[in-house]
Amino acid sequence: MDNIFVPSNIYMVRTPIFSIELYNQFLKSDNIDYDLILQNDIFKESIMTTTYNLYQSIGKIDWEKDNKKTRNVKESLLKYLIRMSTRSTPYGMLSGVALGEFSENNNIKIKDSSFHKKDVKIDGQWLYKLVHYLESDYTYYKDSFVIWNQQNYIYNNRLYLDNNSSITENKRNDVLSVKYNSILVFIHENSKKNITYEELVQLISSKYSIENKEEVKVFVQELINKEIIFSDLRPTLENKNPLDYIINSLNPKNSLVGTLINISNEITKYSKMPLGKGEYKYLDIVNLMSQLFVSKNYLQIDTYIDYSRNELKQSLADNISEAAYILWLLSPNHFGTKTIRNYHEFFMDKYGFEQLVNLKQLLSDINGFGYPKKDSYSFSNNIAFLKEKYLLAIQNNSHIEITENDVKNLEKNNTVSKINAPVSTEIYSEIYFGNSIKGYEDFAVISPILGSFNAGATFGRFTGNFNIKKKNQLQKEIVHHYNNYMNENGLEISQLNEGPLNSRNVNILNNNRIYNTCLNLNLPKSDIDINDIFIGATFNKLYLYSEKHDSRIVFVSNSMFNYEFGSELYKFLREISFEKTKFIQPITEEGIDSLPFCPRIIYKNIILKPATWKINSEMFSETENWLNRFATIREKWHIPKDVIIAFGDNRLLLNLLNDKHLIILKKELKKHGRIRILESFINESNNERMLEIVTPLYKKTSLKEQSFIIPKNRNKHFNNLKDWFSIHLSIPKTYQDNFIQDYLLPFITELKVNNFINKFFYIKFKEDEDFIKLRLLREDEDYSQIYSFIKNWKDYCLLNSELYDYSIVDYVPEVYRYGGPHVIEDIENFFMYDSLLSINIIQSEFKIPKEFIVAISIDFLLDYLEINKSEKEEILINNAEDLYRSNDIREYKNLLAKLTNPKNDYEILKKEFPNLHEFLFNKISILENLKKTLQKSLYTSRSRIIGSFIHMRCNRIFGINPEKEKFVLSIFNEITKTKKYWDGCD
Repeated sequence: MDNIFVPSNIYMVRTPIFSIELYNQFLKSDNIDYDLILQNDIFKESIMTTTYNLYQSIGKIDWEKDNKKTRNVKESLLKYLIRMSTRSTPYGMLSGVALGEFSENNNIKIKDSSFHKKDVKIDGQWLYKLVHYLESDYTYYKDSFVIWNQQNYIYNNRLYLDNNSSITENKRNDVLSVKYNSILVFIHENSKKNITYEELVQLISSKYSIENKEEVKVFVQELINKEIIFSDLRPTLENKNPLDYIINSLNPKNSLVGTLINISNEITKYSKMPLGKGEYKYLDIVNLMSQLFVSKNYLQIDTYIDYSRNELKQSLADNISEAAYILWLLSPNHFGTKTIRNYHEFFMDKYGFEQLVNLKQLLSDINGFGYPKKDSYSFSNNIAFLKEKYLLAIQNNSHIEITENDVKNLEKNNTVSKINAPVSTEIYSEIYFGNSIKGYEDFAVISPILGSFNAGATFGRFTGNFNIKKKNQLQKEIVHHYNNYMNENGLEISQLNEGPLNSRNVNILNNNRIYNTCLNLNLPKSDIDINDIFIGATFNKLYLYSEKHDSRIVFVSNSMFNYEFGSELYKFLREISFEKTKFIQPITEEGIDSLPFCPRIIYKNIILKPATWKINSEMFSETENWLNRFATIREKWHIPKDVIIAFGDNRLLLNLLNDKHLIILKKELKKHGRIRILESFINESNNERMLEIVTPLYKKTSLKEQSFIIPKNRNKHFNNLKDWFSIHLSIPKTYQDNFIQDYLLPFITELKVNNFINKFFYIKFKEDEDFIKLRLLREDEDYSQIYSFIKNWKDYCLLNSELYDYSIVDYVPEVYRYGGPHVIEDIENFFMYDSLLSINIIQSEFKIPKEFIVAISIDFLLDYLEINKSEKEEILINNAEDLYRSNDIREYKNLLAKLTNPKNDYEILKKEFPNLHEFLFNKISILENLKKTLQKSLYTSRSRIIGSFIHMRCNRIFGINPEKEKFVLSIFNEITKTKKYWDGCD
């Protein structure tokens, strides 16, 4: 196995506060003594700090009664007890975390809960209520610094803002638009000088001779309310004690400061109290905080587990990293997100390779594309050998085992470069001790939620209170690895933070600063300015560029915040940053996943996927006893007695012989319509407690990505260009070729014959719908002369063809993409040649597939334009993937070499494909002129321009079809390689 990942020396262990013994001895019983359990102070405090309403209900319940209210409270307490003894995911005092280290032996000894520590800070909801209050009163923020919101977009003397945080409590969904007047310009300029709000009010009063400063304060407050500006009273997400930060930022003379200091002191006292001893102190703090602001949540609590030893075998880490590699090989071959891939197509068609577009301009609805439209999609794989193993496992009532030979075959058949594997990641796995798996004394079960996008993300919010030595060791590893990655590729890594749309997400977004720079959206102290960020494209991806650092920039998150819940800008930056990355995903095999049962899938002592059963409400009828029906299902599918039910991100261990547990299952099934049941390993191990570890992994090879030249050009508007008449013809893709032959070509021919136009070209395109872009040019640019003719043709097509819509739009030439304003006219002449050639290819029949015809035409173009060997190689590097469908090309290689031999004006091509020969040489004077044009000084390299020609020719013939274009380029690549050794002459 050529494993590409290496595990960290450090892991995070996550474990519930109680041992498994509680579950086994008490929670399987039908007669749980709740009075006895509630005497446990840790349990009581845990309930109080996570679900206060449930805590309040406890004192009002008569445990002897059997009414609905009592049953519901008992059920809720049972679920909490199960969670606190069997689920490791950190949450309040229910479970906690610690750092461990891989070594020679397994040795985990967790201390008594009295040694564990709490880390307590104010909850994000209450924090943002406080910040909102402070930013709503000039008395509090007058001494703070003015911060201009860098998301403000200024265009045509107007200011636009399309993102706002939850601090303002502004539910605005639409884009803010205000006039960018002289006062806003003045504020913008002065905000760069680190001035306070008090100084700003004074400056505005003096500049505009406003005697009544209260008027200025009201105006400034309106700007803060709209988040055009804000203050540095906002704590950054890397601040470990946001309340103390605010206290230190305020004028100590303010009356509120004393109250905040009191709250902070009480929180400190509470933090130092042993678990279970802080019930009343917590209630006192909540009372103090609620007197200021009422909130659903007041305090965020994380628990740190103390231990005498925390070590696991290095061999376990190595096998987890191998398992991660296998999961990567088995994951669907999709890169990044489909949303960004679609956006890349739009970008390429408008801007091409050879210019950078300012981020805010690109995302503007006013003069850019706006944000990408979300595309719902799901991916699964068709893995033949897993299907075979599945059938054998079912037949033999066993599990699916992936062997070393299977891995070799996966590697052999892998078509994705290791360059596309994640630079780093994290894997979640439950750890069990015992010899359940032959030949091993331990085993790991990969979590259904595999891990994170990058090493350190899961650790982010906790790192402030970890073991200092281990924490520093982990951070040193991460920094070292990413420094290597940055140096290999000449790029900048920056940490991305955001004041979120939902204030509760602050708790997840809190993190630790690792990287040299950060971009803070809606927050102060940002090292990166959005105005400095540009977007560029290669042939297969978009990338971000920092003008300040003169390099590509990649944004990473040091938290487990789901970027889907971030602002549109936050999502966009994250999605582009992992564009062209194939991530590790849980095993999804489209054939097996559709079945109600999947056996365990295992590699060595790593369970890649536990045995899984799917239960849905349709399996039950109202006339049949539910418990009897479930017993039948359980017997039929051999479902064990102790299982984990999974619904969404939630998991709960249940005993299927216990009626109270079955009631929980029944309710969850009714609520969600379907649930998954996973096998549990609680009875197959000798664990004293549930253990889950987070293992950071680093890619040890293939860090160097394909290099490319970042263009110097910045997108701008050019004057004095020809004014083309531009039409969008909405027509389904499947009918476009017929439409071009039967309606468009006769129309263009008539326009030309009557001298109504001098030039034309077309492009196939897709945005929300498929359409054809048609461009027409008259030298006098007076289109009123032909408008009625065009309208009549359009009306005729609407009645007689599949054309269903029509619009007149602006045409903006891609000046940078094709060499500059001084050559664009000659390039547009070529577009007409290319359009005519493409139409002829579309409407002709050939004895070989059209992809080969297009590849021949491309080879002809490059030879005629005298594109040299190094330029051809650059075109192939930038646009082609080596060996793509090489088996489909092999039988044609010799013929292709003959047909592309230029001897005697391509005499072999003329003999074998006379029509194609005629098409290529039709209007050859345009190519002669183009050859001279491409000798001039150009804004864009010739190889890039030719690459765009190739892309557009494929577009004109096949439409937007990346697979066909990739195949054409692969054919051209094979032609080029063959002709190095044989020119096609017998």
